[in-house]
Amino acid sequence: MEKRFKKQIMLSEVGIEGQERLRKARLLVVGCGGLGNTVLPLLSAAGIGFIRVYDHDIVEESNLHRQYMYSKSDLGKHKALVMQNILYRQNPECHIEAYAQKLSFSYISDAMREIDLVIDAADNFMVTYLLSDKCYEMNIPFISASVLEFEGYVGAFCGGGPSYRSVFPKPSFSNNNCNNIGVMGPVVAIMGSIQAEMAINIILKLSKPTLGNLFHIDCINWRVGQICFDDAEEPEQKTIISLLDRESLKVDDYLVELRDEIEAPISVNSHVIRVKPENIENSNFPTDRRIIFICKTGIRAIKAAYQLQFKGYTNLGIIAD
Repeated sequence: MEKRFKKQIMLSEVGIEGQERLRKARLLVVGCGGLGNTVLPLLSAAGIGFIRVYDHDIVEESNLHRQYMYSKSDLGKHKALVMQNILYRQNPECHIEAYAQKLSFSYISDAMREIDLVIDAADNFMVTYLLSDKCYEMNIPFISASVLEFEGYVGAFCGGGPSYRSVFPKPSFSNNNCNNIGVMGPVVAIMGSIQAEMAINIILKLSKPTLGNLFHIDCINWRVGQICFDDAEEPEQKTIISLLDRESLKVDDYLVELRDEIEAPISVNSHVIRVKPENIENSNFPTDRRIIFICKTGIRAIKAAYQLQFKGYTNLGIIAD
């Protein structure tokens, strides 16, 4: 061990004791895309002993400009399984537990089992809020990043500090993502590198607090900003809209499908009520049942849920299906 990590162990903040802490650490990383392609190899190379990985996506050619750990021979393969092999070749002593599936409400407890720290590399608001809520409940540090075009942010939440919801109480209603407006690969790598270093700092318990800090980097204007939010207040429980999946539905849920039959000929079940998003405001909904809105990405669903919350409804949920 000492030979492989010699230059790292030389640091007074690490040493043999710190390297052993890294070896004993158990991390959950959700996402093997652009952020994951940087954060996962860096953590494995640093000597993290166990990493559980979730990603349901497959490698596509349009990924390769920023997801540089993959090659053309990996096209069509599950990212999580390809990454598992890459990391094993890099450091066989790092145990990688890979799941080629989507992380959702029903699987979150299993995903977090015996985990010390969670990294959100999915860049998906549903996953971010799910992970933050569970990390806050379990008092586990949570590191999340998001990147678009030439800028991004990364922050450290929970684990005794404020949750992601304390800084971002409501998800953005924008449909903008790297699939429709683009992203620059090196910017993604910068954010992934910061995520990895934040995780290592927390594991090593370095003196300067990492939790409760958010960094924003703009690589067009070359600006770096930092926000300390360690005194941010948590939102009231009644303002939190549940992020659900098919498996978590109950028989008496009132299901509202926001897509028409052309976009979604088959919904989560046959009992859905179809309502156009523009008609939500003037529609009547029951007050004695949980109301669940359904769409593909969750954006339309979260908009509809907040419309009802503004009208006084509190038992609300959404599904991205």
